[in-house]
Amino acid sequence: MRAGTRRCRAKRQTITVSCFEGPRCIAALVLGPLAVHPALEVIRLHPVHYTVTHVPTGRKLVAGLTRHRALALARALLKLRVPWGALTENTSKEYSAVIRPVIDHYGNVDATRRPP
Repeated sequence: MRAGTRRCRAKRQTITVSCFEGPRCIAALVLGPLAVHPALEVIRLHPVHYTVTHVPTGRKLVAGLTRHRALALARALLKLRVPWGALTENTSKEYSAVIRPVIDHYGNVDATRRPP
């Protein structure tokens, strides 16, 4: 690890996520206010798909990524100047212009350029 850089460590925890059927608990790798876990909507079909979820709201940010890519996305999002712990469903729209390009980059499996 280079001097001056610190990698955010993921902790295994159970989180509550929002689903169509209502709240659901699932095991996840938690990085502060973000979590990476198997995608609920495809878990029976293809367990390698992962979701990045905003833990305080339980809302999915993006799904369908590999575990490695989902963890990289979560770490990239944490580097943004976004008050993740204070975001709500109503205030999250204010930060979409900052968040969306990073999600789009990591959501594109063929992305070769560096994130913004």
